[in-house]
Amino acid sequence: MGKEGNVLASGGFIIQLLPNIEEEVIAKVEEALKNISSVTELLRKGYLPEDILNHILGEMGLNILERVDLKYECDCSQERFETAIIALGKEEIKKLIAEGQSVEAVCHFCGKKYLIEESRLKELLRIAEE
Repeated sequence: MGKEGNVLASGGFIIQLLPNIEEEVIAKVEEALKNISSVTELLRKGYLPEDILNHILGEMGLNILERVDLKYECDCSQERFETAIIALGKEEIKKLIAEGQSVEAVCHFCGKKYLIEESRLKELLRIAEE
């Protein structure tokens, strides 16, 4: 973390075992993982992801099949939250309508807020009753 609370470096990896992999290979990778610093710390020291993977894999070698740029992006939407409200069931939707207020849904991933008006809750109830 930086002085202003911003993230300076963060990293991790996912290792997926392929079918019919030899136990010896698994043991080598597990042992290498036990003996490295945290990925975040290595990135802060200037190591590239390929450097870290080469260290872990050692003589087994590294073959990069594809590179994909990652981005921080949320795929939340009004429709997703409305689907979640329908999943609550008819009785819960009726309770929300009885309160006579709009419902505010907040995405816990990105913080975006969605307002679902009482009139829309009534439409969602009709959908739930189908």
